[in-house]
This record gives sequence, C-alpha cells and structure tokens, in this order.
Amino acid sequence: MQRNYKHICWLAAIGLLWAGPAFVLGQMDTNFTYQGQLIEAGEPVTDLVTMRFSLWNAASSGSQLGSDYTASSVDVVDGLFTVQVDSANFGASGFNGDPRWLEIEVYDAGWQTLSPRQPITPAPYALALPGLRTEPSTDAAFPEGPIVIGGFSGNSTTHGVVGATIAGGGIPGYPNRALGDFRPDLRATDTPCI
Repeated sequence: MQRNYKHICWLAAIGLLWAGPAFVLGQMDTNFTYQGQLIEAGEPVTDLVTMRFSLWNAASSGSQLGSDYTASSVDVVDGLFTVQVDSANFGASGFNGDPRWLEIEVYDAGWQTLSPRQPITPAPYALALPGLRTEPSTDAAFPEGPIVIGGFSGNSTTHGVVGATIAGGGIPGYPNRALGDFRPDLRATDTPCI
C-alpha cells in the first residue's frame, strides 16, 4: 500500500560557497544540507525512507537540470530528517545564480512526488558575493585548483583549465574566457589566458 506523504521542508544551509576560505582550507565538496519534515495522515513519520532529489528551473513544469540524487536509508524521526545532497549530480549549470527549485520524492511501493517544489535560497555569506561562482578543476593532476568566475553568467573557461580567475565584466556576445591556466609547472608562454 502506498502512503500519502505531506511535507514541510526548509533548506538548512546551502554549502555551495567554494570561494574565500575554501582556497586556504582546501577544496570543499559539493554537498549541501537539506532538512525537512515528513507528515503522513497528519502525523509525523518515524521510519527509514529512500528519497530522490532533482533540481528544476521553475516552481512547476520547467526543465530538470542534471540528474537525480538518491539518498537511501534516510532516518526520519518524529517527522524530521536531514540529508546531505550532492549538487554535483545537478551539472555545471545547476547553480549559476538563476532561480532553482528542489523536487523531492519518497519511495514507498513507487515514487511519490512531494509538493510543492522547494525554492533554493542562498546562504547569507553567498549573498555577499553576487555574480561570483566557482567551478572545480577538471584536471586530475591539480584537483586543488578551483576556478573563480565573476561578472556575466556567460563568462567561462576551457575544459582542463586550472586556477583561473575571471574578475568580472563580459556581456552577451562578448564573454570573458580563460583558455589556459597558470599552473606552477608551466611557463606563462605555454598557457595563454585571454
């Protein structure tokens, strides 16, 4: 028999800020914390459940970004639960500053979609850095080299670039792009950056 779940949810802390102290302390992972409350027939649930999270570009309808993240054996006690959601599943364009919503499903003899989708809101420290985003290094030899990009959302780097910084600027049709990096093992003449 399929349960009919109701939920009241909130985002605890969006751990998506990789800038600032992250450079000093080491590369952060891509997880963020999601906390919520699961209610069934007006009563808080106490059970182990499987949940599936997906990222969307609209509160209803819209397009899914990236792939689903499934969390097994989520411990729900008196209706309350906490899940570490890996945002890497949502793709490179998942968190680019545009509005996003999290859709949550609970498995019980089939997937049941909880409604409504939950808006993703920024952590207070992230608000201090409008227009700034980071991307992880795609070079396995230099995983500690995050890329910092500011300004226009179309600013980008070429695959394999390590440790680049785009300080801002750029407009539609004229984005700023980093085509090479400045790894310590290469001379500047080997790695043009425009």
